[in-house]
Amino acid sequence: MPSSCGVLICTRAHGRDACPHLVERVNASESDDIVGILASAEIATSESAMGECRSKAAELNGTLEGTNWEIFEAVGKLTDERKATAEEIRSSVEQALRSDEHVIQLGPALKGAQSKAVRLLTNPPVTEPTPDPTPKPKPTPRKRVVGKDSKEGLGISEAKDLLSDLAQGLREGQDIRLNVSWIIEEGGSEQ
Repeated sequence: MPSSCGVLICTRAHGRDACPHLVERVNASESDDIVGILASAEIATSESAMGECRSKAAELNGTLEGTNWEIFEAVGKLTDERKATAEEIRSSVEQALRSDEHVIQLGPALKGAQSKAVRLLTNPPVTEPTPDPTPKPKPTPRKRVVGKDSKEGLGISEAKDLLSDLAQGLREGQDIRLNVSWIIEEGGSEQ
Protein backbone atom coordinates (compact mmCIF):
# COMPACT_ATOMS: atom_id res chain seq x y z
CA MET A 1 0.00 0.00 0.00
CA PRO A 2 1.69 3.23 -1.07
CA SER A 3 2.05 6.15 1.27
CA SER A 4 0.16 8.32 -1.19
CA CYS A 5 -3.05 6.64 -0.04
CA GLY A 6 -2.73 8.99 2.92
CA VAL A 7 -3.17 6.24 5.48
CA LEU A 8 0.17 5.30 6.99
CA ILE A 9 -1.03 4.50 10.47
CA CYS A 10 -4.58 3.35 11.02
CA THR A 11 -6.52 1.50 13.68
CA ARG A 12 -6.71 -1.66 11.60
CA ALA A 13 -2.95 -1.62 11.13
CA HIS A 14 -2.43 -1.10 14.84
CA GLY A 15 -4.42 -4.25 15.52
CA ARG A 16 -2.63 -6.19 12.78
CA ASP A 17 0.84 -5.02 13.84
CA ALA A 18 0.22 -5.11 17.60
CA CYS A 19 -0.57 -8.84 17.69
CA PRO A 20 2.75 -10.16 16.34
CA HIS A 21 4.69 -7.63 18.39
CA LEU A 22 2.86 -8.64 21.56
CA VAL A 23 3.33 -12.36 20.79
CA GLU A 24 7.06 -11.73 20.22
CA ARG A 25 7.39 -9.97 23.57
CA VAL A 26 5.51 -12.75 25.35
CA ASN A 27 7.61 -15.48 23.68
CA ALA A 28 10.87 -13.70 24.50
CA SER A 29 10.00 -13.07 28.13
CA GLU A 30 10.32 -15.11 31.27
CA SER A 31 7.09 -16.70 32.46
CA ASP A 32 6.97 -14.35 35.48
CA ASP A 33 6.93 -11.30 33.17
CA ILE A 34 4.03 -12.40 30.93
CA VAL A 35 1.30 -10.88 33.10
CA GLY A 36 3.13 -7.55 33.24
CA ILE A 37 3.71 -7.56 29.48
CA LEU A 38 0.05 -8.25 28.77
CA ALA A 39 -1.08 -5.65 31.33
CA SER A 40 1.17 -2.96 29.86
CA ALA A 41 0.53 -3.80 26.22
CA GLU A 42 -0.64 -0.87 24.16
CA ILE A 43 -3.72 -1.99 22.30
CA ALA A 44 -5.22 0.54 19.94
CA THR A 45 -8.46 -1.35 19.53
CA SER A 46 -10.83 -3.68 21.39
CA GLU A 47 -9.85 -7.23 22.31
CA SER A 48 -12.51 -8.67 20.01
CA ALA A 49 -11.26 -6.54 17.11
CA MET A 50 -7.69 -7.56 17.82
CA GLY A 51 -8.71 -11.22 17.96
CA GLU A 52 -10.60 -10.96 14.67
CA CYS A 53 -7.68 -9.16 13.07
CA ARG A 54 -5.33 -11.89 14.29
CA SER A 55 -7.55 -14.68 12.99
CA LYS A 56 -7.93 -13.00 9.58
CA ALA A 57 -4.35 -11.72 9.31
CA ALA A 58 -3.48 -13.77 6.21
CA GLU A 59 -6.76 -12.88 4.49
CA LEU A 60 -6.36 -9.18 5.27
CA ASN A 61 -2.75 -9.22 4.11
CA GLY A 62 -3.86 -10.84 0.83
CA THR A 63 -6.56 -8.20 0.44
CA LEU A 64 -4.05 -5.38 0.95
CA GLU A 65 -1.51 -6.93 -1.42
CA GLY A 66 -4.16 -7.75 -4.06
CA THR A 67 -5.61 -4.26 -4.18
CA ASN A 68 -4.72 -2.16 -7.21
CA TRP A 69 -3.56 0.97 -5.38
CA GLU A 70 -2.63 2.70 -8.66
CA ILE A 71 -6.34 3.13 -9.41
CA PHE A 72 -6.81 5.06 -6.16
CA GLU A 73 -3.71 7.14 -6.92
CA ALA A 74 -5.09 7.98 -10.38
CA VAL A 75 -8.47 8.95 -8.92
CA GLY A 76 -6.69 11.17 -6.40
CA LYS A 77 -5.11 13.13 -9.28
CA LEU A 78 -8.42 14.12 -10.89
CA THR A 79 -8.94 17.87 -11.00
CA ASP A 80 -12.06 18.19 -13.14
CA GLU A 81 -15.73 17.93 -12.12
CA ARG A 82 -15.07 14.31 -11.06
CA LYS A 83 -12.85 15.48 -8.19
CA ALA A 84 -15.66 15.49 -5.58
CA THR A 85 -16.57 11.87 -6.38
CA ALA A 86 -12.86 10.98 -6.33
CA GLU A 87 -12.57 12.46 -2.84
CA GLU A 88 -15.59 10.42 -1.68
CA ILE A 89 -13.94 7.23 -2.96
CA ARG A 90 -10.66 8.11 -1.30
CA SER A 91 -12.45 8.89 1.95
CA SER A 92 -14.27 5.53 1.88
CA VAL A 93 -10.93 3.73 1.39
CA GLU A 94 -9.37 5.62 4.28
CA GLN A 95 -12.38 4.88 6.48
CA ALA A 96 -12.18 1.17 5.63
CA LEU A 97 -8.48 1.11 6.47
CA ARG A 98 -9.01 2.92 9.77
CA SER A 99 -11.95 0.82 10.93
CA ASP A 100 -11.85 -2.53 12.70
CA GLU A 101 -12.75 -5.57 10.60
CA HIS A 102 -15.97 -6.19 12.54
CA VAL A 103 -17.06 -2.59 11.81
CA ILE A 104 -16.16 -2.42 8.09
CA GLN A 105 -14.95 -5.51 6.28
CA LEU A 106 -11.83 -4.51 4.39
CA GLY A 107 -12.19 -6.81 1.34
CA PRO A 108 -15.68 -5.74 0.24
CA ALA A 109 -14.96 -2.08 1.07
CA LEU A 110 -11.83 -1.98 -1.08
CA LYS A 111 -13.48 -3.95 -3.88
CA GLY A 112 -16.47 -1.57 -3.94
CA ALA A 113 -14.25 1.51 -3.87
CA GLN A 114 -12.10 0.06 -6.65
CA SER A 115 -15.18 -0.55 -8.83
CA LYS A 116 -16.36 3.04 -8.28
CA ALA A 117 -12.87 4.32 -9.10
CA VAL A 118 -12.74 2.36 -12.36
CA ARG A 119 -16.18 3.68 -13.39
CA LEU A 120 -15.09 7.20 -12.53
CA LEU A 121 -11.89 6.91 -14.54
CA THR A 122 -13.59 5.36 -17.56
CA ASN A 123 -16.33 8.00 -17.75
CA PRO A 124 -14.75 11.01 -19.44
CA PRO A 125 -15.51 14.42 -17.99
CA VAL A 126 -18.48 16.21 -19.47
CA THR A 127 -17.28 19.17 -21.46
CA GLU A 128 -19.43 22.00 -22.61
CA PRO A 129 -19.36 22.41 -26.38
CA THR A 130 -17.37 25.43 -27.39
CA PRO A 131 -19.41 27.98 -29.30
CA ASP A 132 -18.63 28.26 -33.00
CA PRO A 133 -16.76 31.55 -33.45
CA THR A 134 -18.00 32.05 -37.02
CA PRO A 135 -21.29 33.91 -37.11
CA LYS A 136 -24.10 32.01 -38.71
CA PRO A 137 -25.86 33.82 -41.55
CA LYS A 138 -29.26 35.10 -40.65
CA PRO A 139 -31.94 33.39 -42.63
CA THR A 140 -33.44 35.60 -45.26
CA PRO A 141 -37.18 35.74 -45.26
CA ARG A 142 -38.65 33.86 -48.16
CA LYS A 143 -40.51 35.96 -50.66
CA ARG A 144 -44.09 35.09 -51.39
CA VAL A 145 -45.22 35.19 -55.01
CA VAL A 146 -48.34 37.38 -55.29
CA GLY A 147 -48.65 37.48 -59.07
CA LYS A 148 -47.24 35.72 -62.09
CA ASP A 149 -47.95 35.77 -65.81
CA SER A 150 -46.24 35.37 -69.12
CA LYS A 151 -46.83 37.07 -72.43
CA GLU A 152 -45.51 35.98 -75.76
CA GLY A 153 -45.32 37.54 -79.17
CA LEU A 154 -45.38 41.17 -77.92
CA GLY A 155 -44.09 44.01 -80.01
CA ILE A 156 -41.98 46.88 -78.58
CA SER A 157 -44.92 49.16 -77.88
CA GLU A 158 -46.92 46.33 -76.21
CA ALA A 159 -43.87 45.42 -74.07
CA LYS A 160 -43.52 49.09 -73.01
CA ASP A 161 -47.19 49.24 -72.06
CA LEU A 162 -46.86 46.01 -70.06
CA LEU A 163 -43.82 47.33 -68.16
CA SER A 164 -45.66 50.60 -67.43
CA ASP A 165 -48.72 48.72 -66.11
CA LEU A 166 -46.52 46.49 -63.91
CA ALA A 167 -44.68 49.50 -62.44
CA GLN A 168 -47.95 51.32 -61.66
CA GLY A 169 -49.49 48.26 -59.98
CA LEU A 170 -46.48 47.71 -57.71
CA ARG A 171 -47.22 48.16 -53.96
CA GLU A 172 -44.84 49.03 -51.14
CA GLY A 173 -42.59 46.10 -50.25
CA GLN A 174 -43.07 44.41 -53.62
CA ASP A 175 -40.44 43.80 -56.30
CA ILE A 176 -40.74 42.79 -59.92
CA ARG A 177 -38.40 40.25 -61.45
CA LEU A 178 -38.49 39.83 -65.23
CA ASN A 179 -37.27 37.12 -67.50
CA VAL A 180 -36.83 38.60 -70.93
CA SER A 181 -36.33 36.71 -74.11
CA TRP A 182 -36.75 37.97 -77.67
CA ILE A 183 -36.55 37.04 -81.26
CA ILE A 184 -35.49 39.46 -83.97
CA GLU A 185 -36.76 38.44 -87.40
CA GLU A 186 -36.29 39.75 -90.84
CA GLY A 187 -37.52 38.96 -94.31
CA GLY A 188 -39.95 36.27 -95.23
CA SER A 189 -43.66 36.53 -95.18
CA GLU A 190 -46.02 35.62 -92.43
CA GLN A 191 -48.67 33.07 -93.25
